[in-house]
Amino acid sequence: MRVVLLDGNAGTNNFLPCGNYYNYGETADYLVSIIPTLPCVPYTLNNPIFNDTTLCLNSLLLMTMPGVPLQTALKYKWQKSLDTQSWTTLNYSVTNNFQDTLKAAYYYRCIVSCGSFADTSIAQLINLRPTYLCHCTSYVNNNDYVDIGNIKIAGYNYGGDTLVNSTVSN
Repeated sequence: MRVVLLDGNAGTNNFLPCGNYYNYGETADYLVSIIPTLPCVPYTLNNPIFNDTTLCLNSLLLMTMPGVPLQTALKYKWQKSLDTQSWTTLNYSVTNNFQDTLKAAYYYRCIVSCGSFADTSIAQLINLRPTYLCHCTSYVNNNDYVDIGNIKIAGYNYGGDTLVNSTVSN
């Protein structure tokens, strides 16, 4: 495909795309591949994969639907529920990935459809961690200081690697 931007040739009807009939402008050639959509075929749906099944309040939940055949006509409907009876649709898209901010313990599932075929994944409960296991992320706002990154209380580590004299230790 050729795209030509002409400057100063407005109203001329004799422009040919392979010619050099203009004084100012720009020409760009693009290679375009037209790929036909694949037909919808029945398939067995796998369970969605989550980054974790127990998260802190307001944590980011990442979900993906693996093993779905590569068909351009697929649609993904991500849903959540408090009781697995009443479902709220979060997203309706053509991608197999989705993310949500966890505000409470919810069940999550995905409905994958293609044409008249649709299948629903098994619902997965994502629980909230107890608040005592959740903490604010520490950070340093000045290069003169070192972020502690981790605290240890009663034998439990909270955070990332522990810093000892500005070096990381486990």
